[in-house]
Amino acid sequence: MAVQFERQQRLREFCAKKNLEDLPQPKFAHNWIYSNNARVSYCSIPKVACTTWKKLFQVFYGRCQRVEEIEISKDDVHELRYKYHKNIDSYTADLKTMQYFNFIIVRHPLERLVSGYRNKIEKPFTPYFQKKDGSQMLRLSRKGLSEAEYRAGKGVTFHEYINYIIKTPMRKIDEHFGGMIGLCHICNVKYDFIADMSTLYNDSDIILKLIGWYYRLRFPRSSKDSYKKDAVDIAPEYINRLSDDILNKVYEKFKDDFEAFGYKFDIKGIRNGTFY
Repeated sequence: MAVQFERQQRLREFCAKKNLEDLPQPKFAHNWIYSNNARVSYCSIPKVACTTWKKLFQVFYGRCQRVEEIEISKDDVHELRYKYHKNIDSYTADLKTMQYFNFIIVRHPLERLVSGYRNKIEKPFTPYFQKKDGSQMLRLSRKGLSEAEYRAGKGVTFHEYINYIIKTPMRKIDEHFGGMIGLCHICNVKYDFIADMSTLYNDSDIILKLIGWYYRLRFPRSSKDSYKKDAVDIAPEYINRLSDDILNKVYEKFKDDFEAFGYKFDIKGIRNGTFY
């Protein structure tokens, strides 16, 4: 558990040097889910294995026996019923009463940005994010399109996507593309376990063991989601479309995420696919 100790220590050091009033104070509404049956509480971050973990919570709730039984689209998984902490006060009270095991899963900011672009803007399952966010990206970066083309939000390049991310205030960026620390009260809530996308399978097994569910349930290895090795392999293809100057601006935008969770920002390494 040495790696886990390092993650916890790094987050404590980050929070110790921050003024909590300067950090984002998100609503709990739809990010914090819990299960009384499993005595577990989880802050879900989009583009960080949250769809699969939400399926696991359906098993915790007793609505199915295995994740594989949930044969619906990934978008529909998020529309299923979950138990949410309404706010940090109710969460704190629930934590003391129920003694939840509390965890979060994080991901390298640049890798997560690439995943958000590929999954929501470039080749989405639905046109929702193209119309909502892609439209704004086109209006910011590209002139001369028809109103219908702007509204459709299709064909946004990775550079246009990143330009929007850099120039838009973080509070106005959709949670699929924005910072992680703005979603989970990282300095107000004590995490029992900080998992990472780079060690997702092993970390998920540890979480299931710690909450006593490992011998009843496993994190699915056969999932078709693209957060496997190919996601890391593909990311440099997109990153290398950006100049060093643009990458430095992205780093400044997500600096808190890099520091809080210990991610390196080495441009040469990142261009070669070394994120961790």
